[in-house]
Amino acid sequence: MWRRNPLNWPENEEGKSSIHFSGLIFKNSVKKVCWDLASLTFACYICALFKIILNNMSGKISILASDPDFLVRKGIESFVKEQAEFVLIPSASNVKEMMHSLSLFHPDVLILDYKHFEEGAALIKKVRILSPLTGILIISNPDYQSDITQALSNGATSFLLRECEEVEILEAIHNTAKHKRFLCGKIIEKLTHGDTQSMGRSEASCAGLAVTEREIEIIRHVAEGLSNKEIAEKLFLSPHTVNTHRKNIMNKLQVNNTAGLVLYAIRNDILSPNKFLFS
Repeated sequence: MWRRNPLNWPENEEGKSSIHFSGLIFKNSVKKVCWDLASLTFACYICALFKIILNNMSGKISILASDPDFLVRKGIESFVKEQAEFVLIPSASNVKEMMHSLSLFHPDVLILDYKHFEEGAALIKKVRILSPLTGILIISNPDYQSDITQALSNGATSFLLRECEEVEILEAIHNTAKHKRFLCGKIIEKLTHGDTQSMGRSEASCAGLAVTEREIEIIRHVAEGLSNKEIAEKLFLSPHTVNTHRKNIMNKLQVNNTAGLVLYAIRNDILSPNKFLFS
């Protein structure tokens, strides 16, 4: 039989008032706890933001690592914490966390293996749109040359293999923070020689290569067919300086002729292949 008052709550007016009052106290207490937690979280973000701003003012490089693999994230965090010139932003385990941190902190460098995320190389383009001043350092093991070219054309600043040593990683971070392209030696070989040789059997060193904006300009003009004199006039340099740059570039890229520079320019999205159609 249905009972009107199964919990034996008091039915007089005084008892009802007591229960209502207790409920209000509990409700207000929960609200206060939630508000305090929200305030504490907000305060933590503000403190972290001010810390990063102060570190940036002192010349330190802010770094965000994003990877779904726990051990990878912790490894990068440990490496960054060991370097006095770096400041660590709490790492992100998924795209949502990464985008939130990027929009909040706008770090100098994002370390990312896009192959670990469903979006793939398209994720790089999203990052570039959300935080255009953040340098993107890809540390990954690409299967094909097209993986590298797609990542670079989508906005990646630098590219290393996962096997690269501490020296290359440090140099890559410093160059990426300055928006200078830095490529692993084996990545360069892959770009200049195609998929004819696997990364694992490559004889190239993993030692990195930094290509400056000036060198990219010269590569573009050489690939367009301009002479040293014409390039010198465009860049307000002497022909001798342009020739020196050109020799240094060819040594860096390990190419022996202009055709090699043209190939590098196309594969690195420095020059569109349409430039040579119908020529």
